[in-house]
Amino acid sequence: MSEKEEKTSALLPGERKWLGYFLAAVLAVSTFISGIYVGHADALFGKTLNISNYLPQSSEALAKQSVDLGEFWKVWSLLDEKFSSASSTSSVSEEERVYGAIKGLVD
Repeated sequence: MSEKEEKTSALLPGERKWLGYFLAAVLAVSTFISGIYVGHADALFGKTLNISNYLPQSSEALAKQSVDLGEFWKVWSLLDEKFSSASSTSSVSEEERVYGAIKGLVD
């Protein structure tokens, strides 16, 4: 191959700059379109796309998802039925009971 053919086949520095701008623009547009797709995936597919959907889950995480809270609600109902506050104490609101249950979990 002659020297003249090598010069015409290689990109000039100005052409390389425009190629870089073009590739950056393609990357930006594709990222934007991907973001729109992920943001509207719940409307399209009925679920939210999330990176955690694709990560393997530990057995502990799976156990936490399938915890039966039936016993908790049985006790909650039993307290509603059987508990009567003494006349010297103020009645406890449901909001205070929820916060108390959360505090008990944290403690």
